[in-house]
Formats: sequence, C-alpha cells, structure tokens
Amino acid sequence: MYFKSMKFFSNTHIQSAALSARLAYQCEQEHSDDTNSEVQLNHMIFVINAIISSVSYLEANINELFVECSENKTGFKSNLRTNMINDSVIEALERSWKLGVPRTAKFSILNKYDIALALAGIDSIDKSTSVYENADTLIKLRNSLVHYEPEWINDYLSDSELTNKMAKRLKGKFDLNPLTGEGNPFYPDKCLSHGCAEWAVKTSLEYVDNFSSMFGFIPRHSNVDSHLGTR
Repeated sequence: MYFKSMKFFSNTHIQSAALSARLAYQCEQEHSDDTNSEVQLNHMIFVINAIISSVSYLEANINELFVECSENKTGFKSNLRTNMINDSVIEALERSWKLGVPRTAKFSILNKYDIALALAGIDSIDKSTSVYENADTLIKLRNSLVHYEPEWINDYLSDSELTNKMAKRLKGKFDLNPLTGEGNPFYPDKCLSHGCAEWAVKTSLEYVDNFSSMFGFIPRHSNVDSHLGTR
C-alpha cells in the first residue's frame, strides 16, 4: 500500500536561516579581532545564507498555504484557530491557485500574502507599519545580493549609489559587522553582520506571525520554534 505525502520546505528554510545566524554570532564572538580572510569569508557566507533563507521561508510559507487549500484541505483546516476562514474562502484560495494566481514569479512575495488576505475578505497588512517595511527591506536586501552587480567606489571613504540606498533602509536596524574596518563600505561589508542575520530571521517570522494572526492560522513554524534561536 502506498501513501501520498506532501513535503513542506518553509520550516527547513527558517531553520537554515536561524542556524546560519548562530554560526555568524559564533564567528563574531570568537574572532572579533581577527582579520583572517577565511574567517571573514565564512562569516559573510553565514550572514548571506541567513538573509536568503529568511526570504525563501517567506515565499515557501505562503505558497504552502495555497497548496494546502488546493490539495490538503484537512491539513489546512487543522491549523485554523478560528472559524473566520470557512469553506467558501478555502475554495476561493483553491480556485485562485489553480488559475495560477499567485502561483508564478510575476507575483511578488508580499503581494501573494495580500492576495490571500483579499480572498478571505481581510484588509491587507498596513504598508506603513514596521512589520511590512522591514519585510519589504529584507526582500530588497536579498534581491541585491542574489542579483548582485559590482559598483565602483571612487575613493577609500566614499560609498556607491547602491551602498547609499541600502544604508538609508538598513542603518539603525541592527549592529554592524565588527570584523570590518572604518574604511569598508556600509554595503555589503558593514551591514552583513550577525545583527543583520538575526534581524532577517526575526523580520520574516514577525511578518508570518502577523499574517497568521490576521488570517486565523497557526504558523507552521510553531512546530520548530525551539530550533529558531539566533545566537
């Protein structure tokens, strides 16, 4: 006898992000005065992975919600903590997903959450709140790393246009990288810190928690909360 099962990756992504944040923290604690290039490279790898995995978690989480409504309604209903989401809403989510909305890459990650809320008759997450602004900034940071284009810096102390844009969005949100020097640009050198990795994990979890509360849904990550420490 064969049994069908469904593989979810959202929890894997957020655990990967948290693990990477812990490894970045360990690097900073053990090598705060170390200029060894291998240590600095490993540290940067951990931070970048935390950022990318945190955003991967955001997208996988909302995709999984739509898929469950389409193919695993019993499992979906078991995670509802209110009767706010009824069968007609679940059917609307299913029809939308099967029509390709918001199934393809042309839909932004946060737009996917807004579509789910709209189908449930719930107002979108307020774009003026820190919850939305942080998630939007995190995704832009991920995009800048994934689609990275090197830029010239005119002299030792000046910053590139991209550095200035990221600095405007990120400065003050977390502690900077202690393994860099005064002359390093804010982006990518100074901002890729354990503080940034920790902020990425917490930002993605906060957005999902906020959405889940509005939607009346138990966040999937609640099953692995004990593995989500960042230091």
